[in-house]
Amino acid sequence: MTLNVLPNLVVPPSAAMASLLLVIVSSLAALALRYIYNGLFPRPLSGIPYTSSSVHRMFGDLGQVKAIGRVTRETSSAFFEVARALKSPVVQLLAPSFLSPIIVVDDGREIEDILNRRNREFDRGRMTTQFFRPMFPHCTIAQETTPALRAQKRLWSDVMGTEFLRRVVAPNVNDAAGEVVQLWRIKNAQTANGGAFSVRRDFSKAALDVIWVAILGSKLGVVQREIDAVVAKKNGGGVGGSSSGAEEVGGVNDSDNEDVTADHTITTTTITSTALPPSAKAVQHAMEYLNEIVDEGFTSVFPSLAFWRVKMTPRYWRFKRIADAEVRGLMEAACARFQRIDAAKSTGDELDTCAMDMVLRREIITAKRAGKPIPDPTRDPAMLQELLLMLIAGHDSTANTLSWFVKIIANRPTAQDKLRQALVNALPSPKNPSAHDILDADIPYLDATVEETVRLAATAGAVSRRVLVDTTVLGHHIPAGANILLNTRLYKPQIPVPEELRSASSQAAYAKKRMQHVGFGLVDEEDSWSDLDKFRPERWLVIDENEEPMFDPHALPSLVFGGGLRGCFGKRLAIMELRIMIVHIILNFEFLPLPAELDNMAGEEKLFRGPRTCHVKLKVL
Repeated sequence: MTLNVLPNLVVPPSAAMASLLLVIVSSLAALALRYIYNGLFPRPLSGIPYTSSSVHRMFGDLGQVKAIGRVTRETSSAFFEVARALKSPVVQLLAPSFLSPIIVVDDGREIEDILNRRNREFDRGRMTTQFFRPMFPHCTIAQETTPALRAQKRLWSDVMGTEFLRRVVAPNVNDAAGEVVQLWRIKNAQTANGGAFSVRRDFSKAALDVIWVAILGSKLGVVQREIDAVVAKKNGGGVGGSSSGAEEVGGVNDSDNEDVTADHTITTTTITSTALPPSAKAVQHAMEYLNEIVDEGFTSVFPSLAFWRVKMTPRYWRFKRIADAEVRGLMEAACARFQRIDAAKSTGDELDTCAMDMVLRREIITAKRAGKPIPDPTRDPAMLQELLLMLIAGHDSTANTLSWFVKIIANRPTAQDKLRQALVNALPSPKNPSAHDILDADIPYLDATVEETVRLAATAGAVSRRVLVDTTVLGHHIPAGANILLNTRLYKPQIPVPEELRSASSQAAYAKKRMQHVGFGLVDEEDSWSDLDKFRPERWLVIDENEEPMFDPHALPSLVFGGGLRGCFGKRLAIMELRIMIVHIILNFEFLPLPAELDNMAGEEKLFRGPRTCHVKLKVL
């Protein structure tokens, strides 16, 4: 019996090599996947408190924090709840280990110190810049600190000097405030049974009017267009581009502000964005689109990926092309307007009638002194983007702060009466004060009211910084490269911190403040820090040697505008605008309590933090 034996199988060398390569590639892929998987879990720093359960959670704290933000719409506040839960003013927010460490600081004094006195240790954080780079990569807010940035920021910050604001901007703010009063009188008369009506867009329009004329020197007249539309409807006529019902501004319907029963609201004829010049529409569309981008970043676990996805969309490039063209047109108009000034012969600030006059003149003078060619601002992306961002931020932040003010003051009748009486006593013409009347008057309670409003509005709910060198914050070692998130919401009692753990600059500033208060009759530091969740302007007042109230701007840390080189250079304009607008509306109206369905303090955080809805119920004075 013969057995058939199979011949030996010979594997070709090429096949053996392919098998070996497959094994190697598979092993490397498995290792890479393992590395990526492990990288999605956090690796805590030693010595800084953290939520222990988050160590074993993919994405650490980020997934949970972002989910809370999506529900509450107060997107940054969830970060600081970690500090409250751990009862520590310095904690780490656990994130995937391939990201830079994130440190949360929730102590007003130390935050003020970091922002104002420790600029060599901290710079603008990527957690801030990443929100603006998709639209404004050359803008100061999206850059790290360099000599070029210092020069760019100095150029624009000079336009916010006190003399320029008083001479050029203040009268226009006063005009805008008068138009708001006129508009509200008409709306109030048309509201059945003294009901409530929405004012959120009114503040936005007034603030846009102000920033437009302040920077570009031409009147936009958005509020006046609204007045004309309301009057036209009252008289049974119509206005081109108007529509009955909800208001459209910047391509976004305003029906979210008219979301209650007709018993308590008014639906008016309003001007749509189509009635505005294309450049103004471009600014409003840019604001709304930037809010969308910021919101997407806030709610995403990986904002950089979200922003990359935004930049890949046709909508982004279409919008950017239109916005760039309109802003370049604004700059060309500003340059043409500026030609009447011979910058080589005239260097006085008195020639400037708007911010762009001053900026362009200084650009020309600087170039001539340095023997360099005169730059073309219409082709300078940094100049164009700074202009657009100033137009956006300069009106959106102020409008949101004023919206918070009217919501707060309606439920504080005692503070409202006290403020109104202080204005009547101090102003020479209380019924129709001029801008200079308001700015020249010493009214401590008004100053305190403005500061308390800014504190509670917290339109910038958080500020981020990048750690430049190894340093210490409240006794905790913070490595270079870490991101720190600073809480500007000063609403809750501060977690106790031993004084010796504070930085030397923080201790020195505190000692200086106490020395300045020596001789005052009533200085109660604990009183300033008590009831932080309540609107109480008195916390900003001290009694001087003549037993008169005096405004103390240092009663509490002022955090919303940031500080130091990277602080908001529009702070003076914002405070002046708030001061003038509040004077006019308080002297002309009594703000009455709202119906329960409108009386809430729910906010939403996008580019700036604002109330979800804003209505007023008025008694004309």
